[in-house]
Amino acid sequence: MQDQAVSDMLNSSRTYKLIRIVTWSVGITSLAIFYVWFEYLRPSTVADLNQGMVESSFNPFVWAKGRADYSTTNPRQALYIDVLRNHIATGLSVEQVEAKLGLPDSTSQPRQHNYLLSFDINTGIYQYLVIQFDANQKVVLYYRYEVNHAIK
Repeated sequence: MQDQAVSDMLNSSRTYKLIRIVTWSVGITSLAIFYVWFEYLRPSTVADLNQGMVESSFNPFVWAKGRADYSTTNPRQALYIDVLRNHIATGLSVEQVEAKLGLPDSTSQPRQHNYLLSFDINTGIYQYLVIQFDANQKVVLYYRYEVNHAIK
């Protein structure tokens, strides 16, 4: 009887150890899979997409198509550099800017136009072209702005 109790105790101890080993193995394997997934297999971020994005010449119809396009493939990203180099300059009036780029997606201040460039769903980052005007409604500053909420 005592031998049976000792044998049962040894078997239950072995079973417990086996269960612990299996549990730890599953946990470590899951951790490795999640690490590989989040480090190497998840969709690319906006910064990764911008590295491979080809710069395009400004086209007002393509720019207008990007209005309210909340994606990482917003066509405005490819036009952005050409807009900065050739189509916006300090001293332009509000009317001239709106004639080239259309109405802004938002105006967060009385003298600021915001044009959506992209939204990255992975990081929740919105990118905007921000154009600021002085009291005479002339461009004084324009830049790319990243924020983690939509500018209204």
